[in-house]
Amino acid sequence: MNFSITNDQWNQQYRIPYSQIEFCIFDMDGTLVNTEPFHFRAFLSVLKNSGLQLTTPIETLEKKYMGWTDTSVIKDLFPQLTLAEISTMIQHKNDQLLHQFSIMNATDRAKFTAPHLIPFLQLLRTKKFPLAVVSASENVVVESTLKAFHLEKYFDYWIGRNSTTRTKPFPDPYQLAMKVHGKKPGHTMIFEDSRVGLTSAFQSGAWTVPVAPFLTENHEEHFVKSYKDIAEKFSKN
Repeated sequence: MNFSITNDQWNQQYRIPYSQIEFCIFDMDGTLVNTEPFHFRAFLSVLKNSGLQLTTPIETLEKKYMGWTDTSVIKDLFPQLTLAEISTMIQHKNDQLLHQFSIMNATDRAKFTAPHLIPFLQLLRTKKFPLAVVSASENVVVESTLKAFHLEKYFDYWIGRNSTTRTKPFPDPYQLAMKVHGKKPGHTMIFEDSRVGLTSAFQSGAWTVPVAPFLTENHEEHFVKSYKDIAEKFSKN
């Protein structure tokens, strides 16, 4: 998959009319919380039990498949599997993931939550407009993740990939969130960390901010590294 983003789209973040924003939507994995280590541990556990062998280094997998759905990742890695087998793998992987969340302690919760996120969400709540989460993870995983990290109280609405026929990189899930809250793209701001998600966000027509709260070499100079920087812009409006 190739997700091409134009220079004009990258630079859109510098033209955002902050005083006109009425609705903020966040991607979840990599944007609110760093769940990649949890997902990969669960995925590797399922592979071990299924007898399937990975021939690609873990580091390469993390870079290549950032933002992809589980179905797309498994199809690409193991094209010989049927849809039924893929569905079973995803269910087992999600079971492992939710188990990890159930035993997560406060230290891990803080470690894997984006720096400066909580003060930023608290600031946005004072502005009295709705906040939503749009993720390519399954709905049950989205809800469980937000609750595991104690973030559900900040959001009015969240959806996963089961909520629309097409998920990211298509704009459908973001368009649905705006429709539910009766907000227009020109008054909506989206925060995304992956090219898959950014493609979806830009196509929705909403103002989009590329964020990289968990710094990696994958992220170019276009990405905002801290929610503190964005909070300062909101505070001035």
